[in-house]
Amino acid sequence: MSKKLSETRKLGEVKVSGKRLEEHLLWKGISLWEVIETDFVLWVRRVIRGDIANKIDDKLTQLIKRYLKKLIYFLRKTGREEPGGCDVALIPFTKTQVQVLEPIFRKIVEKGYPACFLRYDNLLNDLKRLFEGRGLPYRTLEHYSSKQTKKELKDFEKKVDRLWNLMLRDVSFRREAGFDRIGPVFYYYFRGRKRILEVVMYASLLESFLRAEKPRVVILPEDTSELGKISVKVSKKFSIPVLTVQHGLISESFPYRGRGESDVYAVWGPEFKKVMNKWGIPKKKIKVVGCPLYDVVKVKKSLKFYKKFGLDPSVKTMVFASQRIPERKKALEVLAEFVAKVKNVQLIDKLHPVESYRADLNEHLRYFKGKERVAIIRNEEKRMIELWPYCDILIGVDSTVLLEGMVMGKPVIVLNPAGRKLSLPYTKYGAIEVKNVRELMNVVKAILSGKDIMKKMEAGRKKLIKEYFYKMDGKASERIAGIIEELMGAP
Repeated sequence: MSKKLSETRKLGEVKVSGKRLEEHLLWKGISLWEVIETDFVLWVRRVIRGDIANKIDDKLTQLIKRYLKKLIYFLRKTGREEPGGCDVALIPFTKTQVQVLEPIFRKIVEKGYPACFLRYDNLLNDLKRLFEGRGLPYRTLEHYSSKQTKKELKDFEKKVDRLWNLMLRDVSFRREAGFDRIGPVFYYYFRGRKRILEVVMYASLLESFLRAEKPRVVILPEDTSELGKISVKVSKKFSIPVLTVQHGLISESFPYRGRGESDVYAVWGPEFKKVMNKWGIPKKKIKVVGCPLYDVVKVKKSLKFYKKFGLDPSVKTMVFASQRIPERKKALEVLAEFVAKVKNVQLIDKLHPVESYRADLNEHLRYFKGKERVAIIRNEEKRMIELWPYCDILIGVDSTVLLEGMVMGKPVIVLNPAGRKLSLPYTKYGAIEVKNVRELMNVVKAILSGKDIMKKMEAGRKKLIKEYFYKMDGKASERIAGIIEELMGAP
């Protein structure tokens, strides 16, 4: 357990009006403090260091968001779902998680088990559009609301309001909890946005869904976020086993933010299993299965693609896997200079799925708008998995995509202009790290000339697959389906 997390758990012991904070935050026997504690500490750290890029919304924005979320909740409940067969419920929280869960869903259905996705995308319709575009059946969580869930929500909101007033009046609590310093975080959870209320809203609706559909297994892409943790706890109330499937990077450099409460964890490779075991999750709970995302890669090159994005099919293409991280600006500066100097390579600037706001796109446009041989591609236009046929060189900062690029046999460059400590030893597996445009130009030249650098990358690729991806045999989903059948007690 990290020192910061340990300190935050102690915060739950601080008394408010004679009772521990954690005791005030019980919902149907579930400790909500256990659910929010790690996200709470992340917000505390951001507030203390004045991290503007990750700041909590101002008070007016928080109130508007709270109002809109409740409005959506009451509007969506009018489209009530008719209970139907759903032996296996898959619950993604983001679009990227859907693409990892989709091949598992299709394998389950192929085996004859009814399955469905659960949609909960708050104010947006991102998941709805993705599900319908991919032909994936889904249930909308808000459609399982009822008079009972409405009453529970109102009762809990009154409880939160009373707790907030107690916090304000209790001088001893304010002093011991450091309220004057981290007050904005308490405000975010208990007064303005009332994030704690959103968690309970989700939990109450999930209860209704589980009660109506009676799934035999719940599949999650993670059990570390607030919604991930509460999903496990609510499922266990119904004695429904939970399988958590790895959907992205797992590294010792990331403190584990979950509580290890899922029944089984399906990970891509042996190295990921070692990391989870170091986090305290028993080995018997962790199953190595491979990466289901690459069970169904069947994308081919198309001249229409080049025409649509203004690219030349006769020119080598470098794909930049962007991320919303502090180093993004420096990385874009290096790439912009590279494009200006190197004429025999074109660039695809692939935005990360979370880079969905206008501000994200504007930062990329600042460097590449109107530039020749550059195509900015949002996730809504093409997913990363659809770009592999067009990728001659992959470049990124610190991402799972770099591992995937090596697995796909692509030359991989780690662009590290800030010299940050990387999450994984990419260079151990054949990737090459560069810090500036001069180094980047030299490496690209070496790759395109076909020197010994490619032999080194291929040797690293084989080692990477063995340690991090188990087997690239197209059967990861099959192995996960077997785990699901075991959890269901299928013969």
